[in-house]
Formats: sequence, structure tokens, C-alpha cells
Amino acid sequence: HVLVAYNRGVSDQTALVTFSDPKLPEILTDFSTGEQSDCKAGMEVRLPRRQVSFFYIGERKELGLPATNEFSLKNALCYSGHPGEAVLDFVAPKELAEGKEEPEREKKEGVGYIAILSDKGKESENRKARVKGDEGIYAAIHGKRGLQVDFIWDLKPKTLAFYDTIIIPHIGHQALPPVMQKGWEEVIQKYVMDGGSVLLCHHATGYPSLCRPPFPQIGEPTGAYITAVKNMIIKTAHPITNAESRKKRLPALAKDPAFQDQFEATVFQVGGMFRSSYPDYLPIKPGAEGKPLVQASIFKRFGGEPVLVAGKVGKGKVIVSGIALGAIDNTNDGVSKGEEKILINMAYWLSEDE
Repeated sequence: HVLVAYNRGVSDQTALVTFSDPKLPEILTDFSTGEQSDCKAGMEVRLPRRQVSFFYIGERKELGLPATNEFSLKNALCYSGHPGEAVLDFVAPKELAEGKEEPEREKKEGVGYIAILSDKGKESENRKARVKGDEGIYAAIHGKRGLQVDFIWDLKPKTLAFYDTIIIPHIGHQALPPVMQKGWEEVIQKYVMDGGSVLLCHHATGYPSLCRPPFPQIGEPTGAYITAVKNMIIKTAHPITNAESRKKRLPALAKDPAFQDQFEATVFQVGGMFRSSYPDYLPIKPGAEGKPLVQASIFKRFGGEPVLVAGKVGKGKVIVSGIALGAIDNTNDGVSKGEEKILINMAYWLSEDE
């Protein structure tokens, strides 16, 4: 078993661990320190302040402890967004009979299934050919009601077919990451034409040294980086800015006064502003079918261009974002409060049935 405990306090705490089974496990191991203790009735464990702690409980054996690093609890992938919700779940693998294929995954009604392209575990040795912002986007939208968010590690048609929405974060500028095959543009175009939806960020919008713009009819980058401007202005009322798709997905909660603050928290007014996190952005030239929703503010002689354009292609939807959503820089992931709000609204609009 794995025990997960969260100490939200400002000081270290001691927790009492009790066991309902009279047959006690042999050992308890603290993953953060490697310290091991014999299990006994009513044993204590130390919980450092403002941290999620993991403990192995089971047989006495040598364990390969994972490397640890500091990560903001706000963006902790292990943290449950709802009280009582499972943090870790174990599903015993089912053995397939020889010659049989794995059964298709079933969807739950009323849930939008979203996949974020990631290269974690498959990174290129070339640091300028990596996916950036995948973990930041995941942290912003996972755990939201009516959404199921997964990572994927390729853009093959078979992988995409299950999902309602695909998010391709910012990518490096020298070469495609290993998780993006040559000709991925045609694959994602067909996926959208058939009814899927996609969010493309920064270089994935079609940066000239990497790829062609997959959806020029919605928007494409001009190719010029802008670094002097960080404030982004809401230009148009749209479900991505006013949270209408989120309210539509959860109608009962939207009408409940107890949840009004939660729904209003992601609403932007036209003329409202949020700050981008990444050091630069790519101006987006809207296509004939694209509606500019967000534009950069003007600072001295810089800015003023559209940075986020949305529209429909075939049976699907497309968002072209010149902002590297989910990325703080080329090493760290994260989002500003405004970016988190707009990502949540995007997730509901893109995965919405119409």
C-alpha cells in the first residue's frame, strides 16, 4: 500500500497511523527520506509543513526511492481536487488471451476527455526539441468536474481517436520532439475535420522552422517574437472568455448559489486583462474562419496584435494560441491566475458537444 498525507499547516506535524487489520505490515518507508520503521499499532509519522508525504507500507525489502524535487502544491499532480476523492488507485491488470486485442476504453456520459501531448520520459537529448508547458496545463485543468485529463506520448490516429480534445503545448524551435512524427499536421487536421478539437500553443501553431500552420483558416504565427509585453487584453465575449461552456456543462451547479463564486471566478469581462507567464509570445494572424479573442496590450511601440484566435473547422474546433500556455520559461512549468482561468474555459469549450 501507499499512504499519502497532506499537511496544509505552517508547521511540521506528527500523525498517528493505525491499522484495522490485526496482522500488521512489516515496514513503513518514508519516500522523501528513505527512513524505515517497523510497523506497530499506533505508530507516528512526521509530516513536513505544506507538503504531500508518501509512505510505503508492506513487506520488508529494499526500495529504489524516487528522486525528489520541490514542486508547488498548487500544481501538485498528486493532489486531489475534491475531498474524499482517491489520490492513487490500483487496478489489477487483466491478462489477455493470445491473439485478442485490449478492449476499447469506455466513455462516461457528460465527461469531456482531454489529452495533453507530453514527452516526459521520452525527452530528446536536444533541449531545444522538447515539449514545454504540458505539466503546467495539466495542473490547471485536471480534477475539474466533467473533465478527464490524460497525457499522451504520440499523435497517431489510434491514440487520438478516443479523445474529444487534444492539446499540443509549446515545443522547441530547432527540431520536433520525438513524440511528434513527421506529417503530424495532416493527422491533426483529419482529427478535427472528423469532430475532434485541438489547442495549439506557441511554436505548435506553425513556427516556420518546425512545421506548417495546421489551421491557417483559423490563425497562424507571423514569425516575430514579442518580449516587451506581458499583459493580455480580452477582446471578444466568447465561451472561452465568459465561461458559458463551463456553466452549460454543469447546469445544476451553475444555478446553485453556493457555487456562484466558483463559476464567476473564471469569467473575464471584455477589456479585462491577464498576465502571460512565458518570456515572449507569437502574434497570430487570424484566418478567414478565426475569431480573435485576446490581444496583447501596447507598450511603447510593441504589442497590439491578436494572440489567441478560435474557430470551427469541419466538425471540430480549433484554438490557436501565440502564448506558451503552461510554461513559465524553457525549464519550469506553471500558469498565472489569468492563464489558469482561460485554460479552464478552453477545456470546457473544446470538449463540449454541440
